[in-house]
Amino acid sequence: MLGDTVEKVLEDCKKARCFPNQTGFSLRNLVCKLKADGQNLVDRAERDGRELTQREEERCSEIESELRRANTAIEQTEREHAEGQKPWLSFVRDGRGASTGRGGSTWVDAMGNSIAVLSSEQNLRDTQYRSNLPGSNLDVGDFLTGLITGRWLNQELQAAAQGAGTDTAGGYFLEPTMSAQIVDLARNKSVLQRAGAQTVIMPTSELAMVKITGDPSVSWTGENSTLSFTTSTFGRVTFRARKMGCIVKLSQELVEDAPNASQIIRDQLGKQLALEMDRAGLLGDAAGEEPTGIFNHPDVQGSSVGGSPSYDNFLDAIELAETQNGVPNAYIVSPSTKNTLSKLKDSQNQYLAPPVALTGLDRLVTNQLDTSRAVLGDMSQVMFGVRVGVRVEVSRIAGTAYQDDQVWIRARWRGDIQLAHANHIVALTGIT
Repeated sequence: MLGDTVEKVLEDCKKARCFPNQTGFSLRNLVCKLKADGQNLVDRAERDGRELTQREEERCSEIESELRRANTAIEQTEREHAEGQKPWLSFVRDGRGASTGRGGSTWVDAMGNSIAVLSSEQNLRDTQYRSNLPGSNLDVGDFLTGLITGRWLNQELQAAAQGAGTDTAGGYFLEPTMSAQIVDLARNKSVLQRAGAQTVIMPTSELAMVKITGDPSVSWTGENSTLSFTTSTFGRVTFRARKMGCIVKLSQELVEDAPNASQIIRDQLGKQLALEMDRAGLLGDAAGEEPTGIFNHPDVQGSSVGGSPSYDNFLDAIELAETQNGVPNAYIVSPSTKNTLSKLKDSQNQYLAPPVALTGLDRLVTNQLDTSRAVLGDMSQVMFGVRVGVRVEVSRIAGTAYQDDQVWIRARWRGDIQLAHANHIVALTGIT
């Protein structure tokens, strides 16, 4: 009997709670392996100068039957995936849902399906993208290095390359777990993520979440008296998958000779995506496909410093956030502002310790903010929507790559940035 079957793949996908497109990828990976097994049987017989044995013919028949079942199952998953391309509706309370451990949340859509929302400490690979399917534990750096050099560390990597979706432009659609690796690398390097931003996994290209923006009133009343009331008010946060990409340039010699080439590729992809995530999350201006960042969001509270920053400016920002029932957890500053605050001294020329209210907050530094800006608030209200499915292109002829003997790697993924309760965040401007 065959070791891997359609039934086994479907059962593993069901246990791993895979989306239809993930299941389809696993089935196509199985098809590649089945074809390779059949070809190996034929090649072995040709090398030996003989006909197939009865057992080998039976095995080939099993493979043909399994291939037919696999193709039927793939067609079914494609139909399910196409039917799922519509807005999902999730109901949340104050940007948070039921706890799932380690700070994450689970929201339930209108059809009763759960949508994972990850805290900054969680990884995509720890949730529904984790699986025991073949190829699910491959390293994305090793995979890309193999694509560039043609040298594969093992047969599993080579099989994954054969099973990865491709297009006429030479791009590869990575297996879900490898896609999650790239996104996790970016999240781990992102300042906003380290400040507490959450990640919403988008099962479709559009995801609408409804939040409660106003509570119903509570009143006291006597017997047989009218009970006065007001109803809750609702708002909507809608994620729409937008395309973002980056290009990493490497010399051909580096990829071929460096023992840590795969690590370099991973880190560069993660770093470049993280920088753009932070820039868009902070300064995005909604132009074209760019999302609206904190400093351009109409509901984010503003506070003008109008001079050199002091601890008082940040204490005032805490008050603004708390007035809206926000619970600040972090503030983000430029290197210059960090240096100015660190140099504050008293009349005795002694360095001033930050106020207790500030020491309880995380302080992070980024060059994505210029010297005139800072931000403080409940950074868990920043939400990165992630439509996992990274497309990678490897080229030696793009731009000046050919004449410079370089390899260009272009990666793109789709996601969005939204703010749940924007008035829990304060944008400080006018810092000099």
